[in-house]
Amino acid sequence: MTDVRLSEKARGFLTSYLTSVKLGGLQRAYVVGSFDYKKTIATQQTRASVLALAASIQPPQKSMNVAVIGGGFAGISCAATLLKLGHSVELFEQKDRLIPIQVRCFDRYIHPTLFDWPDCDIDANFRMSGINWSPGFADAVSRQTIESFDAIKSKHAMRYRPHFSMTIEDIEETPEKKYTLLTDRRFTFSGFDAVFFTVGFGFESPVMIGDRIRRYWATSNLDHIHGTKQSPVKVLVSGAGDGGLLSVLNCALKNYDHAILHELAPKIFSKRTKRRIAEIEKEIQNGIAGGEEVSVIAKYDEAFRSRIDGWKKHFEPLVSEEVNVVFNSVDRGVFSPGSAALNRILVYLLLRMDLIDFVGLPLKPDIVSEEVDADHVDHIVDWPGRGQTRYRHIIVRHGVSRKFFENSFPTLEAAISPIKGLSPQLALERAIPDDILEILREL
Repeated sequence: MTDVRLSEKARGFLTSYLTSVKLGGLQRAYVVGSFDYKKTIATQQTRASVLALAASIQPPQKSMNVAVIGGGFAGISCAATLLKLGHSVELFEQKDRLIPIQVRCFDRYIHPTLFDWPDCDIDANFRMSGINWSPGFADAVSRQTIESFDAIKSKHAMRYRPHFSMTIEDIEETPEKKYTLLTDRRFTFSGFDAVFFTVGFGFESPVMIGDRIRRYWATSNLDHIHGTKQSPVKVLVSGAGDGGLLSVLNCALKNYDHAILHELAPKIFSKRTKRRIAEIEKEIQNGIAGGEEVSVIAKYDEAFRSRIDGWKKHFEPLVSEEVNVVFNSVDRGVFSPGSAALNRILVYLLLRMDLIDFVGLPLKPDIVSEEVDADHVDHIVDWPGRGQTRYRHIIVRHGVSRKFFENSFPTLEAAISPIKGLSPQLALERAIPDDILEILREL
């Protein structure tokens, strides 16, 4: 195994982090990214790389034969780090390719630090464990990541073995503390010293309401939703997380491009305002960590409601007159506390400037009906206590299932209970000691 020199502080952090992601009752089985609140491509990759390093420095510090379950961004980063540290890796992916969800998505923009705004460097590129990518749309970032990994695995070809179209269903630990994996085809793979579950949150939860809207990472075609100034189309967007917020912005803003949101923010917000937004983010994160119910909109109102009219003259020209957007959320604070601050504050401004409408009632299949015309389909929602409203489009962004891991590996449900309250650290990346980040970036 490659020798790694770390400070005592770094070793202490890695040992603590390893405890927070270790499956109960199994000595060397870990899960990363499936129970965290903040889920971006970069944070998942960082967590996976840190996990691989943390497991590598544990006694008896030797080269291991490792199973990595999941071939997305986190799985690639985990495998790359392990290979560079001198371990042998077998990677298992249930689809027929790496990064199957994000490849061929051409309208979702990925940035390594934009979701940390305003406390971030918006010009940053991602670089860790030999995986390098620049901000871009999902397909381009996926291909940059795969190209980086191709270069790594070609140098370590004798220690890397992939298995595609292979679903892992169970894991067994032998008395010798070795691991056997059982697949859906009843094949077994044995002799692993450690197992890393990097399956993340899985796919978006299916909701059969209104349009047959594609999943979040599919090319959405929302650019084709438009009417005229004289007859704007009414669009309902349901969902309080980043998926819903981005769809609101996509429909509401003229010539929407997620890539330029970070260029838009400095034109609207002063340094003082950004500092206040950053303070509110810390209050939200501390509230979540303390188990509090955090009302995001109440905090925004307290800080910014009196300034709305002054901002409106700068913001109003950006809004399309061809689309009437209705934002639907049942979250107590309107916005999901785990969503990105930039997305939240922009939709908040749209709401408080009365540039979009809001409905705070549950959207359920039994209150939705369809009316078919010659050239389009209208959706009629019979809101309880509000009556019927007609929408040309309904976009449902209700996020991913928090039980994806349990549903995928039901025999491990008891093993995850000890770590569920430990791993959701919103500011994990900022807590990582500098020498750990430096080692991973130079690895």
